[in-house]
Amino acid sequence: MLFQSFLRNPSPCLQAIDRTKVDSVVDVFHDVLGIRLYPVQIEAAIALTQGRIAEVQTGEGKTFITGLAAALLANDSVGVHVATTNEYLSRRDYEQLRAVFRCLGLTVSCLHSEQSADEKRVAYCSDITYGSGCEFGFDYLRDQVNLTSQGSVPAGRRFLDTLNGLPSLESRPIQIRRGVAIIDEADSVMIDEAGTPLVLGSSAGATSLDEEALREANSLATEFEAGRDFQLNQSRCVFSVEADNRIREQHKRVANSPLRRPWPQYVSQAVMARHRYARNVDYVVSEGKVAIIDVHTGRIHPERTWRGGLHQAIEIKEGLQPTCESSTAAQITRQRFLQKYDLLCGLTGTATGNEKDFQTFFGLKVQMFPTHRPSLRQRLPSLYFSSIETKERFASSEAIRIASDGRAVIVATRSIEEADRMGKLIRIQNPSVRILHGMQDEDEAELVGQAGRPNRITVTTSIAGRGTDIKVAPEVLQRGGLHLISTQHHDSMRVDRQLAGRVARQGQPGSVQQLASLHDMVLESHAASFVLARRIQSKLARLDSPNGTPIPSIDRAIQKLQRQLEHHGHVQRLQLVARDQWINRIQNEVA
Repeated sequence: MLFQSFLRNPSPCLQAIDRTKVDSVVDVFHDVLGIRLYPVQIEAAIALTQGRIAEVQTGEGKTFITGLAAALLANDSVGVHVATTNEYLSRRDYEQLRAVFRCLGLTVSCLHSEQSADEKRVAYCSDITYGSGCEFGFDYLRDQVNLTSQGSVPAGRRFLDTLNGLPSLESRPIQIRRGVAIIDEADSVMIDEAGTPLVLGSSAGATSLDEEALREANSLATEFEAGRDFQLNQSRCVFSVEADNRIREQHKRVANSPLRRPWPQYVSQAVMARHRYARNVDYVVSEGKVAIIDVHTGRIHPERTWRGGLHQAIEIKEGLQPTCESSTAAQITRQRFLQKYDLLCGLTGTATGNEKDFQTFFGLKVQMFPTHRPSLRQRLPSLYFSSIETKERFASSEAIRIASDGRAVIVATRSIEEADRMGKLIRIQNPSVRILHGMQDEDEAELVGQAGRPNRITVTTSIAGRGTDIKVAPEVLQRGGLHLISTQHHDSMRVDRQLAGRVARQGQPGSVQQLASLHDMVLESHAASFVLARRIQSKLARLDSPNGTPIPSIDRAIQKLQRQLEHHGHVQRLQLVARDQWINRIQNEVA
């Protein structure tokens, strides 16, 4: 297997599960919660205990599957970490299942970012610990920083602690063990965000002394024109000879200013901030601060920052006071962190098509499970438009038409900016339309839960993977169920399937329709690098139907483009593994 030596060793946790034990735990679920787990849920939980990725469709009760697997794996010597996508979901699942675990004689706890180090140590001592995936990773990094800084402990401190029978406070890890990790939304965490580093910042050495350089770079960037002065190539900015000369001349004006990096990098980041990163698409400005929007989920993460001065360049562009640029105390990719667990498993509704990734990078097999009831989802023909404006007018009128018939409609967009535009169009005739974007919390969960009411239209940036069931009213089901209008394709077919999975769950009726246009993000973002994206754009440019045109050949072309993008991502992850393997080898040699 490729990079076999980099994968974790076979887990001591991996063992056959006694079916008698399974039955007894299932009985406790029934006695405590009054629910009887489906055979599919039980078999999926057993697959998790065997170290697999379980593909379970949205709405099939993943919370209970995860809880059953955690109960079966928990014992005195193994800590089970249940990693959700955010703190709200981890707290919700913990509160829903803790009575079951306690009835089984298991200890359970829930992490959150506001806990002290001592509170987290107690949480990690539990048999089962719920928390967000990021928090598990950051606690690991905090322990690493703590270990490297032990040289600063006052002389004699460790000796006195030893005499008193106590380990030194500085040497006590927060995360005492990494036995089992159960990953929710496994494809998003382990594939889409595999290369996204968890970065633990440090305020030590933070400075904003280069504010003058940031402002000069922003001023120069406003004078540059795309195509004439620079070309954007993926994450790099390539300047023309004339622009490069102007950058060198401008350097004289900031030569006496303190610089954290070479002057051309300030200009490059300023250009990127203006031409690559868009407000309400890549970030929002809230309460005078720039908050990053997660490209995969559409959620806002105010705790995240871009590195290399990009965050400060965007702040300057938006007319804000630049924040201090903190240094990096420690960092690790999600992929490399997850490989540190003895037993890794996960579940998602869209693992199919990514079996190679799970096998190559984590040594995990994918096992697919059928729905408890046959799916009644109806997929309408995809429609294509020559312009975004025509597409959005059709989407708004279609949502209003379907909702007026007593059904509920979700309009799924790819950005906050697009969601706001759609909301304004719909609100002209349907003032009760709800616009959903931002961080997952109780208010957002309530909006998602109410999206299945009669005549309700909900416009959202990303409904996939939010972890909240949409309760579809009986009268809506009688009229055809929930209808989803997806206004853009995503880079991965898997994400498109995730969206469709929010509709017609548990054997309910429902329908899905995909829309697309010439300037959609999947085409615009990749037109410079992929010939197929440009060809699709040229075909769409010739359309003029206000009601859209179903074109099977375009369907196939977009799916081919998505496969190319997925392959490109797979190659990047291979490079990431090679880099991590090299770093690991160097660290071992130095040690």
